[in-house]
Formats: sequence, C-alpha cells, structure tokens
Amino acid sequence: MSKKSLLREVLLFPAILSLIVPMFGQATRNNFPTKRKETPKTWERDGLNAVKRTRKLKFKHRKAKNVILFIGDGMSISTLTAARILEGQMRGASG
Repeated sequence: MSKKSLLREVLLFPAILSLIVPMFGQATRNNFPTKRKETPKTWERDGLNAVKRTRKLKFKHRKAKNVILFIGDGMSISTLTAARILEGQMRGASG
C-alpha cells in the first residue's frame, strides 16, 4: 500500500464517509459490522495508532497547481451527485 493511499484511508475516507452517509438516510443501518466489542478505550487506542502511523509518513511539499473547493448550500441534485461521485472515487471506482 502506498503512502498516499494510506493517508487517504487514515484521514480522508472516514471524514468524508461520516458526512455522506447521513445525507442518504443510511445512518440507522449498520453497514460495517464489527467483530469486536467497541468501548471508548478501543476507539481511543485506534485513534492514537492512526495518528502514530500518519506521523511516520513523509510528505512532498510542493506548490498546488489547482484547487477545487466544494461549497454545498443544501441538498440540491448537484450536491448529491458530487457527493456520490466523490464516494465512488474514494472506493477506487471511476465515480
């Protein structure tokens, strides 16, 4: 697994997923069954481990060529489409 994809998994995907899932009304379904008992301690341990892994990554500091800023003003068709495309891209699909 490359450093870039690890960073995407560790930092970006959970944050985006937590924003997208409630938009589609799936917050009540358990789409990710756990095989272990979850407690506040396990969440804290997992979070600290994720931070430790991320700190070990080396980044190339280059100037950005382009910046895309998504500003959602509600639940319009274009906002839902952009969220769906981003979710697909984060899973490795074409969108």
